[in-house]
Amino acid sequence: NQITERGGEALAKALKVNNTLTQLDLSLNQVSDRGGEALADALKLDLSLNQVPERGGEALGDALKVNNTLILLDPGYNGISDRGGEALAEALKVNNTLTQLDLSLNQISGRGGEALAEALKVNNTLAQLNVWGNQIFDTGVEALAEALKVNNTLTQLDLSHNQISDRGDEALGAALKVNNTLTQLVLRSNQISDRGGEALGEALEVNNTLTQPDLAENEISDRGAEALGEALKVNKALTQLNVRFNQISGRGGEALGQALKVNKALTQLVLRSNQISGRGGEALGEALKVNKTLTQLNLSHNQISDRGSEALAEALKVNKALTQPNVRFNQISGRGGEALAEALKVNNTLAQLNVWGNQIFDTGVEALAEALKVNNTLTQLDLSHNQISDRGDEALGAALKVNNTLTQLVLRSNQISDRGGEALGEALEVNNTLTQPDLAENEISDRGAEALGEALKVNKALTQLNVRFNQISGRGGEALGQALKVNKALTQLVLRSNQISGRGGEALGEALKVNKTLTQLNLSHNQISDRGSEALAEALKVNKALTQPNVRFNQISGRGGEALGDALKVNKTLTQLNLSHNQISDRGSEALAEALKVNNTLTQLDLSHNQISDRGGEALGDALKIFEAGVETLAEALKVNNTLTQLDVRFNQISGRGGEALGEALKVNNTLTQLNLARNEISDRGGEALADALIVNNTLTQLVLRSNQISGRAGEALGEALKVNNTLTQLDLADNEISDRGGEALGEALKVNNTLTQLDLSLNQVSDRGGEALAEALTVNNTLTQLNLWGNQIFEAGVETLAEALIVNNTLTQLDLSLNVVSHRGAEALGQAMKVNNTLTQLVLRWNEICDEGAEAEALKVNNTLTQLVLRSNQISGRGGVALAEALKVNNALTQLDLAENEISDRGAEALGEALKVNNTLSQLNVWGNQIFDTGVEALAEALKVNNTLTQLDLLLNQVSDRGGEALGDALKRFELRAAFGNRFIAGRVTITALYVSTTEAF
Repeated sequence: NQITERGGEALAKALKVNNTLTQLDLSLNQVSDRGGEALADALKLDLSLNQVPERGGEALGDALKVNNTLILLDPGYNGISDRGGEALAEALKVNNTLTQLDLSLNQISGRGGEALAEALKVNNTLAQLNVWGNQIFDTGVEALAEALKVNNTLTQLDLSHNQISDRGDEALGAALKVNNTLTQLVLRSNQISDRGGEALGEALEVNNTLTQPDLAENEISDRGAEALGEALKVNKALTQLNVRFNQISGRGGEALGQALKVNKALTQLVLRSNQISGRGGEALGEALKVNKTLTQLNLSHNQISDRGSEALAEALKVNKALTQPNVRFNQISGRGGEALAEALKVNNTLAQLNVWGNQIFDTGVEALAEALKVNNTLTQLDLSHNQISDRGDEALGAALKVNNTLTQLVLRSNQISDRGGEALGEALEVNNTLTQPDLAENEISDRGAEALGEALKVNKALTQLNVRFNQISGRGGEALGQALKVNKALTQLVLRSNQISGRGGEALGEALKVNKTLTQLNLSHNQISDRGSEALAEALKVNKALTQPNVRFNQISGRGGEALGDALKVNKTLTQLNLSHNQISDRGSEALAEALKVNNTLTQLDLSHNQISDRGGEALGDALKIFEAGVETLAEALKVNNTLTQLDVRFNQISGRGGEALGEALKVNNTLTQLNLARNEISDRGGEALADALIVNNTLTQLVLRSNQISGRAGEALGEALKVNNTLTQLDLADNEISDRGGEALGEALKVNNTLTQLDLSLNQVSDRGGEALAEALTVNNTLTQLNLWGNQIFEAGVETLAEALIVNNTLTQLDLSLNVVSHRGAEALGQAMKVNNTLTQLVLRWNEICDEGAEAEALKVNNTLTQLVLRSNQISGRGGVALAEALKVNNALTQLDLAENEISDRGAEALGEALKVNNTLSQLNVWGNQIFDTGVEALAEALKVNNTLTQLDLLLNQVSDRGGEALGDALKRFELRAAFGNRFIAGRVTITALYVSTTEAF
């Protein structure tokens, strides 16, 4: 909705006297501090994705101390840090009604975690606590673990993405030995290795309440898996175990297999993206012969090969519990496919089988098809990306004639042509159970489409048909159109990226005049032209079912736009219309605008890339005025109807005149929330008109004016508007000429505005004067989270002022100062700020002049919030590289470091290599174009042998020979299996395209 602080205050007044409300969800509004504090004073529930920083967190805490009805509170993703966390914790000590608290994606550190832990020791009502995506670290987790030893109400705890290591996990393990209430513990995406896995395994041997531990995306290998396996042998409570994206190999798979032979409780096991291999797959298969409880097993991305799949197949012959095995991306060939097929002939429990991305080929598919003739339980089969040709598809077609259980068949990205399409079409004439065949990305042309069309004439089960990215032309479109005239079941038809043309579009349009079931039709990228669009328009005048037609990229001109406009005047079902990337022009947009004056159902209209000028812009403006005119008479209708909320007219030719028309419209329109005018020519005249509109408009939340020839004059007008506007959250003014005049005005506005969260002023000729004004605003503003000043003329003075602002600002998370004139002095000032700032997560300084002095990274040694640092093209040499490397040895927050196009040389690369041996958080490192030779690459390669977190390393455009390539190859041997399994180390993502690498098994 668009509830602002005024509405929030009104609700708050009611809550002060109301004694029955238990849940209130205000997520995705624009409540801001004023409304947040008022609501908190009375108490509120779901504030997620609002703008509630420290003050709001403290106010919520105060409210919780006296409120006695609220049971669920969600202030997630709101910038609450330790101060707010501590206030909420104090409230939990006395509150006796709240059962669910979601603090995910805030900025709570170990201190806030400790406060929450103290609260949990005395609180006796909270059942669910979510602190996902904070910076709790081990200190906070240790405190929470101590609390779990005495707390007897908490059942669900989510600690994902908190940089927890084995130390924190060991503390949790100790707590679980005595805790008897926690049922769900989520530790996803931390830094837990075998030691932590062993601690949890030991705890699970005695704990009898935890049912769902989630350890996905950690660093547990075989030792940890063995400990978990031992626990599973005696544990009787665990029902789900998730260890995907760890480092478990065949040995760990064997341990888990042994456990499954005796375990009688586990129903779901997720091992996706480990290194289980055929050895582990074989062990798990043996276990499944006797296991009677596991129903879901995910082994995708594990290279189990035919050895593992054959073992699983043997198990499936006798297993009566497993319903959903997932073995996608496992190098299973036709042999493994044949084994699985034999199992399906006798298995009577399996409901879903996913073998996507293997090498089953036609031989394996033929065997599976034979199995489908007798199997009566399988409902979903995914054979995508298996190099299946017409031969395999014909076998499947024959099977579908007798099979009466399969409902979904996915054959995406194979080599099926018309012969296979005909076989499937023939099968669908008699099959009455398949509802969703997916044939996307094959080679089916008109013959195959005609066969499918014939099937649709008699088939009564099919509801969705996907044939996108095939080779169907107008003839095939006609066949499908004829089918739609009599078909009464199909609701979704995807024909994107074929060659349907006007001929096919015309046929489909004729069909839609009588069809009463199709609701979604995707004809994008099909060259249907005006001929097809006119036919569709005629259909829309009488069709009462279609809600979402997509005709983007179709060579539709103004003539087609006029036809569609006429249709919209009478159509009452269409909610979304995408006409982008056509040639609608003013003629078409005027017709559509006239339609919008009377249409009361369309909510989204995309006209981007359509050659619309002022004439069309003025017409659309007039339409928007009338959309909500006469509120009294439309009130009843609005109870059941929707209106336009999004308008995209970027990449047209709208000038100031059109901008004025749209501005006048926005003064009375009260439904539009997103307006995109990027890359037009509205100039100051249009910008000022839009600014005037923002003073009274109370619904628009996003305004994009990028590349519109707007200068400081319109910038001033927009600044004045922002002082009173309380709904706009995103303003994009990039690539204009705002200059200091506009920058100063916007800075003044930000001092009082409490709704804007994103401001883009890149490429706007803003110098130090404008930068200083914006900096001054940041010292008091508490809502802006993203500020982009890329490509301006800000020097040391402006940067130093911005740095001073960062010392006190506690909401900004992203700052881009690329392509300004930031020298080492400016970088040093920013460094000092980062020592105390605890909210900024992304700092982008590419294409400046930071040099080695600015790269002295003392701030990184103490900062624990910055996750992305971009220093590309900054004249940093080996000395600066060494300084950054020293910081990386102790920094535990940074995940992405971009040093491309500098000169760090071997000296810097060697230092970074040493850092990577101990750093356990950096996942992406870019050092392309840095004059690194073999010596530096060898150092990085040595680091890769022990580093467990780096997933992307870019060495493009350095001076590396065979020697360096061989060193990398040797290092990557360790990760070769993980690459095949899609685990954290993906050899294919290590960018070494500039190197000549001699043949090694790693590649």
